[in-house]
Order: sequence, then C-alpha cells, then structure tokens
Amino acid sequence: MYLEDIIREKYVIERIKEAFPESGIGDDTAVLPSIGGDLLFASDAVVEGVHFRRIYSTLSQAVQKAVTSNVSDIYAMGGRPLKILLTAGLPAGCDEADIEDVIDGLKKGSKAYGLELAGGDTVFSPGGFFFDISVIGQAESGAAVKRSGGMKGDTLVVFGECGGSLAGFSFLGSIFDSSGGKYFLDSLLPADKEEIDGIKGMLPDLSILTTSAEIRKLAEKTGLHGKTADIIEMIMRHIVPRAVRLDDRFLAPGGAKVTAMTDISDGLAEDLASLCGASSTGALIDAESIPLPAFLASGEGIGEKERMELSLTSGEEYSQLAAVRDLDKKELPEGAAIIGELTGQEEGLMIRGSDGIAKKIVEAGFEHDFK
Repeated sequence: MYLEDIIREKYVIERIKEAFPESGIGDDTAVLPSIGGDLLFASDAVVEGVHFRRIYSTLSQAVQKAVTSNVSDIYAMGGRPLKILLTAGLPAGCDEADIEDVIDGLKKGSKAYGLELAGGDTVFSPGGFFFDISVIGQAESGAAVKRSGGMKGDTLVVFGECGGSLAGFSFLGSIFDSSGGKYFLDSLLPADKEEIDGIKGMLPDLSILTTSAEIRKLAEKTGLHGKTADIIEMIMRHIVPRAVRLDDRFLAPGGAKVTAMTDISDGLAEDLASLCGASSTGALIDAESIPLPAFLASGEGIGEKERMELSLTSGEEYSQLAAVRDLDKKELPEGAAIIGELTGQEEGLMIRGSDGIAKKIVEAGFEHDFK
C-alpha cells in the first residue's frame, strides 16, 4: 500500500470518528453492553491483490488469516470469540474447487478458535475474491480492555513474538518474485533450487492448525534441512498466523491489572503509538527486550539494525501489546516479555538500543505492497 493510501485510510477513520463521536471507533472492537456481559463485534475484510495473492497463499489460507485478524481483535479487548459471519465475494470463473477451498478455510479457522458459524452471504465480485468476516465475542460486563486506560508507570508487555510475519513476507517475495537481494533476509534462504522448490511444495499444506513439530517432520520427509524448516515456519506466521490470547488468570480481577491493550497488526511501533495516543502517554521500550523468534534473534547476518526493523515494523503478528499495572514479574505467564513502560505524554515514544541510548521511535507499520 502506498503512502497516499495509508494517509487516505487514516483520514477516513478520523472523519468517521468526527461524524459519529459516540461510536467508540478507535479500539479493536465495538463494545455493546448486554445482559450477561459486554458483546464485542469485530469486522475485517481481505481483498485479493491487496491483502493476499494466490501465488503466495490458497483461498483457504486467506480465509483462515482473515478469521485470525478478527479473533485477535476480540482477544485484544480481553474477550472470548463466540460466533463468526462470512460474506464471500466470488469472481467470474470461480469453480467448485474454489468454493471447497473457501469452506475449508472457514472450517479450520473456526476449529482453531472454537467458533460457531452464525451466518453470512455470497456476492458477485467484479474483480478477484474478497472475504468480509465478522466475529462476535463477549467480555465480562464493564471488563472490556480498551486502548485508553494506560497511565504513566504502567509496564509494557508483549504476549507472543514480533518479527516472524515480516520475515515470512520477505521470504515469499524472494522465493516467488525473484527479488534477487531485495530483502536483507535473502542470505538465510537456501541456495539450492531443489530446496526452494521443496519450500514451495509445502506451503499449500500449511494451515492455522499446523504445529512447528509437524513442519519439521514434514520437512525431514521432504529432505529439507533444519534451517529450511525455520524459514517455512516464518512463512506460516505470515500466511496463516495464529492469534495470541492472554491467560484467563492474567485478566482476572485482583493482582496485576491490564489497563490498556491492542493487538500487533500494523507493527509494534505503530500499534504502540495508537495505544499511547489513546492513553495520552509516551513510552520507553528496550530494543533488546522485544521478543523475536529464536531463528531471527540468533540468525547469522542479522544485525541489530535488522532485528530492530523486524521487531518494530512487522505487522500481522497478532500478538498482544498490553499496559499492565502492579505487575509481579513472577506471575508473568510463559510467552510474555516485558519491553518497557509508559511515560509522560511529553516524553514521546522512545526506544533504547544496546548502547543504552534512547532514540525517538519512527512510526512505520506494515502495509501490504502488492501493487
């Protein structure tokens, strides 16, 4: 997506917020109070050629990713996803196999998160495929976590990892578009054409239900070495990511309190800016504390600058970024990492490198670049 498209999208959102000031737009989901708790509504669409390409992923994988995007928004509000609705835009030439692929994606996405299909629609698309998905969730009455509750001194915690999705996106570009050194991760790709073909052959079988162990087992059967299995896992994190949910005990009343939260969908830098903007705070984070996949954290040829780019700008991770008050580090659940704290609004967004020097964070999130 080009810069003017990003600016236009943000302008539209701001104008809608101005026109409907009571709408609550600005958090990950809409919150509607109801008997028995708060209902959460998340909605997102993916469009062929903008959010996914058939050369990179199957229709099933595109649907699964769209499901994850919505479920992640529910998780970011501290809620539980319950129901799903799908509207599918089907272009001319769509055949029975395509329909079965879409249904497969809906089944796997629903199974991964325990969702029940509540309805939807199919319409003709004059272009490619598109999938508009809505997920309905629930939170305890008044307990939905918004982006606006953070305060100076709250601890910033990432639940999950950063960097894997952008790495996968880069590998896809190198493998399918023959970018030839366009990405700084190209040096990690195998030089052997048979191994590259082996990676291509495995990708259509990846799903949101595929485990790391299954990837390694399949890679061994295909004759691929260990590092190649790591590359396939990074690609999987881009085409069929899995949303991270906080442990119920961590969201329960008493003890540490999650005061503000958002999912990492546009990149840590941009999503942190959104959280701080809503909470009227600044932030100071530690670059070396941001959790990267082990493969990227220890990868040869990946220096501090490259690791920082991966950790700050990798979008579609669907990890969670939370501001937490009264945190006891001993109670931090597995898979969570303290990356810094909220500061005063006047201090802005800062990141401290390995040299101990804090610098201003440049807001540069992930945008699809299929044009």
